Amino acid sequence: MGGIGGPELLIIFLVVLLVFGPQRIPEVARGLGKGLREIRRLSTELQREVNLVDAREDEPLPHARPSLTPSQDAPPPSAGGTPADGPADTPPEPRTPPDGPVGPTPRQ
Repeated sequence: MGGIGGPELLIIFLVVLLVFGPQRIPEVARGLGKGLREIRRLSTELQREVNLVDAREDEPLPHARPSLTPSQDAPPPSAGGTPADGPADTPPEPRTPPDGPVGPTPRQ
């Protein structure tokens, strides 16, 4: 069950011979060979891409942020009780729009 034996291959070859004729069999075989070669090349390329992505996922990010837990080397908080940048409850400055038109410019 499942395998193709000698008699089955002989029947397939005879059907191909009847359908395509003796002159076109080499042409059909070349086309099949080129198609199978292209499928094999694409399969290898896809496998290489998958392996590359897997390898990249396993590497640590070079720009990863350090741990947010305070370390022993951290400087002590300032004596005034507020950070050097100002109180934490002040809102950030509003953003100003860039000079000139925003969005696509009309064609002239």
